[in-house]
Formats: sequence, structure tokens, C-alpha cells
Amino acid sequence: VERMRALGAPLRTDTGAAAEFRLPLADVSLPALGIPPSFIAVIPGARWDTKRWPLDRYTEIVRRLLQRGESVLLLGSADEKPLCDHLASALDISDRPAPVALVNLAGKTDLPTLIAILTRARFIIANDSGPLHVATALGVTALSLYGPTDPAFVGPYGQLANTLRHDVPCFPCRNRECSHHSCMNGIPVELVWEKTQSLLKH
Repeated sequence: VERMRALGAPLRTDTGAAAEFRLPLADVSLPALGIPPSFIAVIPGARWDTKRWPLDRYTEIVRRLLQRGESVLLLGSADEKPLCDHLASALDISDRPAPVALVNLAGKTDLPTLIAILTRARFIIANDSGPLHVATALGVTALSLYGPTDPAFVGPYGQLANTLRHDVPCFPCRNRECSHHSCMNGIPVELVWEKTQSLLKH
């Protein structure tokens, strides 16, 4: 964001002013989509496989959120729908009291609808992905999980304090393929849950 804004300096634009993000916003009714009024968005996908935190760990985080009485919304692209379907199928929420809910909208939202939904999230948990950066542009608190990419270079704008990563000798490789995924595998569930609880308090 800072690099792109710097291009305006020769035109005497004020690059020190607060950044404004103009995004298309749809008129969306949360109840019509089955979304409760208070929810946490979880986005387990990413364009690169190397950017994805293990799905079983995301599942455990969602399980704990539901046990706390939080409602969770799963989001992702059409390509990531099987990922979210698998996560949802691994959880049984039939014994959860209303209004606790697990809603899976992966593959069911266009960009304006996704933006409208993200504006209303209490906070999100996501890998380095498009929706993560959309959420931070909207000013939504985001807990982000980083692996092969450097958050100091491409991190969530203004929210580096909420970024978790595991240091490995090959960081930052920026590789789309990897034989060991040690950077993402090195982020433990307990660390993510500790940060999640901290965000829930605030």
C-alpha cells in the first residue's frame, strides 16, 4: 500500500493522509443468508497451498470458538469450498444452543457480497489471502497466519501486531510448492487460540 501510494508523490498528493479504499459494497441481509448478527469469520484457504495453515488446526480453533458460544462463518472461493465443507463436516454443532451457529458460505459469495459480510464480522482469522487484505482495508480486526511470505513486506495493512508466523531458515521463500511446509506447520494451535482469546476480550 505504501509503495503504491508513493507513486502519487510527484503529483503532490498527500501520501501521509489516511488511506482510503473504495470497494464495491452489496446490499446484503445477513438473516437472509443464515448469518447470525454476531459472528467471527474464518477463512482457511489461500491461492497458494504453501500459505495454508493445516486444516485440522483450523478445525480445532473453530471447535473451541463454538464451545465458547461464538458463531462462526466460513468463507472462501469456489475452489476452496471443498476445504470449508471438510472443516464443517468434521464438527457436530447439533448440541449447541441457539443462536450459536456454524455457517458455510464458501463458494457462494461474489466480491461485493463478501465485502458486505466482512464489514460486519467481529474479527476474522485467515491466511495471507485476498479476503484478509480486504478485511484490513475495511478496518476489521484480523488475526493472520503467515508462512512463505514476509508480513513486513506484504502483511495486513496496519495490523502487523495481529500476525503470527513461525521462523524457519528458508523464510521467506515465496514458493508456491514445498516438500515440508515447516513454516505453516510450525504455528501451533495453542498460539493461535491464545491470540484469538485476546481478540475476543477486546
